[in-house]
Amino acid sequence: MSKLIALDDGHGMQTAGKRTPSIPELGGRVIHENEFNREVVKYLDQELKRCGFNTLLVAPTDTDTSLKSRTDLANSKGADAFISIHYNAFDGKFDDYDPEGLSVHIYPGSKEGRKLAECVHKYLIMGTSQKDRGIKENNFHVLRETKMVAILSENGFMDNKREAMLMLTVDFQKEVAIEHAKGICDYFGVKYIAEEPKIEVGTLIMGETQCSAAQLEKFLLSKNPSPKLNVSVTEFCKLWISESKIEGVRGDVAFCQACHETGFFKFGGLVLPEQNNFGGIGATNNSAVGKGAWFDSPQFGVRASIQHLKAYGSKEPLVNECIDPRFKLVTRGVTPNFEDLGGRWAYPGYSKSKYSSLQEAKTAKDTYGHFIVNMYNELEKVVADESNEIDLSEWAKKAHKFVTENEISDGTRPKENVTREEIWTMIYNYHQKMVQ
Repeated sequence: MSKLIALDDGHGMQTAGKRTPSIPELGGRVIHENEFNREVVKYLDQELKRCGFNTLLVAPTDTDTSLKSRTDLANSKGADAFISIHYNAFDGKFDDYDPEGLSVHIYPGSKEGRKLAECVHKYLIMGTSQKDRGIKENNFHVLRETKMVAILSENGFMDNKREAMLMLTVDFQKEVAIEHAKGICDYFGVKYIAEEPKIEVGTLIMGETQCSAAQLEKFLLSKNPSPKLNVSVTEFCKLWISESKIEGVRGDVAFCQACHETGFFKFGGLVLPEQNNFGGIGATNNSAVGKGAWFDSPQFGVRASIQHLKAYGSKEPLVNECIDPRFKLVTRGVTPNFEDLGGRWAYPGYSKSKYSSLQEAKTAKDTYGHFIVNMYNELEKVVADESNEIDLSEWAKKAHKFVTENEISDGTRPKENVTREEIWTMIYNYHQKMVQ
């Protein structure tokens, strides 16, 4: 018979004090503890059901549900375990002393509670790097008044800026849910069943670049004749081709992302031209201008953007030394497609005035990632003069122009050996031109 797990998303949206301080990076908004708790419980509910458990949501709405109502419901339904998800707080301020870390709480002296806590705790400390505050004994109502084994987890501190920013991160929410689910499975001797990866057709981050540097240059100059770059436009566009080839990332689509992030390199937002930061790395909503990452050269700026995309699109190691300061913060390979970068690279990644959720915007194909792909669809239609892409000796340029303009040769591979067939074809093409 399947075990019944009672899930508690601790506190409602209006519970007094259960929120972060005002966060400047999010336009001064606060994050309610319930915004994190309810999402983790939602994902945990899915995880446990997939593993064969039955679940009971003891506080299914965003309104405050009394502690007694929660424990009474779990007791009346004969739940086999009670899991309460929380986010901790210290003094309600971001200051020089901000405690951090995760902890799991049990009723004093509960042997079964400690056993369950140890099962969950061992997975929690394997995830996102956080201070381990251990397993603690507390006389909390939900631990004391439940008739089944019970734990309460504190998964970070709301008044620690770094951990507060994790609260709305979908990857972190899912990670916490999975870690709890694995621990619960271990406790009950049930095999954990991971979610089957969803293979969605989209524009892969990893892959061969399709457009040339000449196309990139012509496209950019059509949008902004005077981009604010610390290198020539020609050399800049070539960097996207060469750097992306090293890591196996689609450099042409990555270039479109950079165009979107910088307003076709007009800048004017949170990033300065001299930062060489073309992906807005480290620049969060409403942070001070220039607070994002700085790179020593345009090449390193391009490289960092490519590396950050590879973090999302692949689990393969980097080829070059990592210079992306936020590379390790990404769950590797979590977003294979550019279309899914909304809500991850960019938050919220869609227009809240048009859509009620990110999923609704995805359905309408109107997210941060879709905008980038739409821009690429425009780029790939650009017809550019590729002659400046050919590695030509100065003395051969006139001849190259003649044979290509007169369709005697396609003008490619100027310094490679040719076959007899190619020579015959060029002679034939020349003869046809002469007799016309």
